[in-house]
Parts: sequence; C-alpha cells; structure tokens
Amino acid sequence: MKKQLCFLLLVVNSCWLGAQAPQGFNYQGVARNASGDPIRNQLISLRLSMLSDSPTGTVVYSETHQTTTGDLGIFSLHVGTGTPAAGTFSSIGWGAHTLW
Repeated sequence: MKKQLCFLLLVVNSCWLGAQAPQGFNYQGVARNASGDPIRNQLISLRLSMLSDSPTGTVVYSETHQTTTGDLGIFSLHVGTGTPAAGTFSSIGWGAHTLW
C-alpha cells in the first residue's frame, strides 16, 4: 500500500512540473581594439541586447556591464544580472521569437 501511495504522489506531483525560463546565462568573449589587438587587463563597458527575429529586429532586452579583461583580453559575465537599459530579462519570450 505504501508503494502504491508513493507512486501515486509521484505521478500527481510530476503533473505540476514545468520548464522555467533561465534567470541568466554565462557569456565569455575577447575584447579587441580597432586594430584587432586584445584589450588586456583593462576595465571595459559593454551593452548586450537581445533582438527579435533578425539582426536588425526590435530590442526585446538590453543591459550594460562593466568588467575587467584578463591577460589575453578575455572577459566573462552573466547575462541577466547587468544594469537593465531596456525591457526586463524575465519578460523575454524565449520560445515566441528567434532571438539575436
């Protein structure tokens, strides 16, 4: 009887499970100057934008970050935790549009 009750509770609880939109994601890149050389060990500012449906589409979300590059010009940040410039990260329609 206990096994049947546990199985029933497991089945009922699984009906309420669903996917959730991410609260952010990691991004890594290399900062370069106009000559293509890495910008090493410097504070940089970035603006990241999510565009709807094409590279020239409507801005769905935008945020800014300040971070410091490493010895090779590499920087890492967590998209979704920057200073919002347009929209809100939680309102991005992840499955509704192609995002650029």
